[in-house]
Amino acid sequence: MNNYAVKALGEIANTLGIKTLNLRNGDPCHLGILKFDDAQNPEGTNSIICDCTFNDSTTCHITELKLKTLSLPGKLPPELVKLQYLQSM
Repeated sequence: MNNYAVKALGEIANTLGIKTLNLRNGDPCHLGILKFDDAQNPEGTNSIICDCTFNDSTTCHITELKLKTLSLPGKLPPELVKLQYLQSM
């Protein structure tokens, strides 16, 4: 996943008030999960799905975010438009 998408994920988390998202422990596309520093958020239900078929399978783009255990209030963050391949959340 490119740095632009990682930065966008951080901005989305910040807008949603998610303070515990950990983007330092590897590429979320290859891990298949979003890591949280907070033990209250089980990793198994907070997943990321990517399409890694771009540029001869060397580039991944986020196509789906699943943040079910976070009970997020409010509106969808405008930063989601930065994830141009996102199809569902």
